[in-house]
Amino acid sequence: MEKTILTTMSVSDIKDIFIDCFTEFLRQNTSSTSMGAEKPLKASELAKALDVSIATISVWENQGLLPARWISNRKFYLLSEVNAAMKLDPRFERKNTLRKKTSALSTIS
Repeated sequence: MEKTILTTMSVSDIKDIFIDCFTEFLRQNTSSTSMGAEKPLKASELAKALDVSIATISVWENQGLLPARWISNRKFYLLSEVNAAMKLDPRFERKNTLRKKTSALSTIS
């Protein structure tokens, strides 16, 4: 059971607490260990590398084919996760040319 504590704080103290909490949140969710040394790709970069439209990237993501990550309010894709998804999902079997293209993505990083 949580306890409620009522206290009087200055706006500056509340601001400092908020900044500390938000900074810690960002540190935990955007740390280099969460993505390794891998460069996150924007949808436009991934679409260009795969020679498909951004709409196709969006459709594939909505179908659960491509995993996306969020950093703040921006969506990114990790090359290793895209490669793994394209290798494992049978829906990409018909897209043999895409497999060749994802191999070429490893040169982007």
